[in-house]
Parts: sequence; C-alpha cells; structure tokens
Amino acid sequence: VNQKVLYGPIKKGGRKVLNIEAHNEAINVMRIKTYLSFGPTWTRVVDALFAHVVPRSEKNVDHSVQINIFLQS
Repeated sequence: VNQKVLYGPIKKGGRKVLNIEAHNEAINVMRIKTYLSFGPTWTRVVDALFAHVVPRSEKNVDHSVQINIFLQS
C-alpha cells in the first residue's frame, strides 16, 4: 500500500493512518517556534546550554553570537 492511500482520508479511499514522521516533525517545528518567540524562561536556559557546549575551535567567538543558533545567518 503506498503512502498516499495509507495516510489519505477514508472518503478518498485512504486508510487515515497517522503519519508518525510528519507528526513528530510538526512537534519539533512547534518547539522551535516556541524557542524563537523569546517568551518562555526555558529559552534562556537553552541559549546558555548551547553557548556552553560550543566546540573549542569556536570559543573565541563573541558570546552574543554563540546564543540562539537558529537566528544566525
């Protein structure tokens, strides 16, 4: 059975099985969206953890650049 049939709506001949991969991806996207909102306290904790585990080769980089890796271009 192909994925279109497996995940498709029953009215269109599908089986309406939950696509776990897409579901988990959506959860991760929502977590990143929450992280980027700058609201919750936990985001500052994550920023500090990210800055703490920077590779040795990048330790000379300014601290303000080490945080919030998702906003770097």
